Amino acid sequence: MLTANRWLPLCILGSFMLTSNPLLVQAAPLQQPQAIVVVHDIPLEDRVQSEINVNKQPYDDIIKQTAAQTAAKTVSPTIPAPVEPLPTSQQGQGQQLVQKASQFIGTMYVWGGNTPSGFDCSGLVQYSAAQVGLLLPRTSQAQSTCGTEVALNKLLPGDLVFWGTPGQATHVGIYSGSGYFIHAPQPGQTVTLTAMTAYQPNFARRII
Repeated sequence: MLTANRWLPLCILGSFMLTSNPLLVQAAPLQQPQAIVVVHDIPLEDRVQSEINVNKQPYDDIIKQTAAQTAAKTVSPTIPAPVEPLPTSQQGQGQQLVQKASQFIGTMYVWGGNTPSGFDCSGLVQYSAAQVGLLLPRTSQAQSTCGTEVALNKLLPGDLVFWGTPGQATHVGIYSGSGYFIHAPQPGQTVTLTAMTAYQPNFARRII
C-alpha cells in the first residue's frame, strides 16, 4: 500500500511528463492587436446643423451671384431736366389778356372800331390790353414792333400773332393757347376763336 509520501514524487514526475510532452501542450494562438476607435459624442442637433450648412453653401453662393448680376443690370431712371416756370405775374397777365379778349367774342367787326360796340383787329388788341394795364399803339403795323419776337412753337397765352412782316403787319390776333387765337377777322364777321392750322400767322411778339 502506497503512502502519501510515496505518491508525491510520482505526482511530480507525472506532472512534469504531462506538461513537458510536446504532443500534449498546445500554445494558444496570438491575437492581432485591434485598433481602438475613439468616438466623440457630438450632439445630434450639432451634426444636423453642420449638414445643413454644408448643403446650404452652394445655394447661398448662387443667390449672392444672382443679386450682384441684377444690381449690375439695374438702370437708374432718367430724371428730366427741370423746366423753369414762367413768372406768376407774367403768366397771370397773359391769361387775363386772353380772358378780356374772350369777352368780346361775337362782337361785330367795325373798320377803325376800338370799343365794345365794334372792333377791327388792332382795335380789339389795343382795347383788351388796356384792360389789364398794357398800353399798345393803335395800328397792327405799330403793334408788330412791340415787345420781343417769339417762335411760333413757343407761344404762350397772351402773345400777339401777326400776318405780314414786322413793321408792315396786315393783321393781328391774341394767342389763347392750345393752338388757337382770338381776333376780329374782317367786315361782316364777328370776333372769333380760330385755329392756327386754319390761318397760320407769319410771326409773333411777346408783350408781357
